[in-house]
Amino acid sequence: MPARRRWNTSVRLCELDQAGQAQPFRMMEWFQEAAAYASTLGGFPPERYVQMGAAWFIRDVQLSILRAPRYGEAIEVETWVSDLRRFRTRREYLLRAGEEIVARGQADWLYLERDPKSGKIKPRHPDEEMKTAFAREPATAISPERVLNFGPALETPKHLSPRRVHPHDIDAQGHANHTVYGRWLEDLALELEPDTRMAELRIEYLADAKVGEQLQVGWQNSGERYIQWIERDGQRLARAEVRRGPADATSP
Repeated sequence: MPARRRWNTSVRLCELDQAGQAQPFRMMEWFQEAAAYASTLGGFPPERYVQMGAAWFIRDVQLSILRAPRYGEAIEVETWVSDLRRFRTRREYLLRAGEEIVARGQADWLYLERDPKSGKIKPRHPDEEMKTAFAREPATAISPERVLNFGPALETPKHLSPRRVHPHDIDAQGHANHTVYGRWLEDLALELEPDTRMAELRIEYLADAKVGEQLQVGWQNSGERYIQWIERDGQRLARAEVRRGPADATSP
């Protein structure tokens, strides 16, 4: 079973921002599609997870953008599993436009199931068939020194912006999709600093959000460091470390 899989598409007009570049959360959507495609090729399509009463959930994801693709560009997401342990896996992503790597990604996924008696969510360990289907390759798309760390809180004033979870934010698991969190974070960033663009983002997901809930997106920055989060009645649903740059800049 090959470790690396490749998923292909092209940039659509609806995926662009005002500058004519693919929006960051769209790249996260492409990563998600590539992961589902890789799982399907390995014999685990979405409908099989439904039958098993289990699913993979994002726990932590980092996106590093080198250059945002533009309309019509043919893109490819190369993905592979670099680590599989107990009920967790780490998946790597390389986003290419032609032969050029334009973004890198890395995500920790949790394999969970719902207990049929109690209804509670609990970890599930992959069986041997899944371990074979998810062949591992230890290479990482993002080098360890480039992984963003969640540092201490900042002393600067914080900004909070209200958000409501709409029906179109909800995915097949019945909660706001993890890519939507990225959209909320970027929306607030562009409201406050419209002349910047995201270069790197790392999100840790702490709790889910349901349709109709009222949330707040938080923001603090000091120098080159940006902290963002999403909360509900004071409970953190996600926290993020972000690196931004001028709108015409590229990530190193």
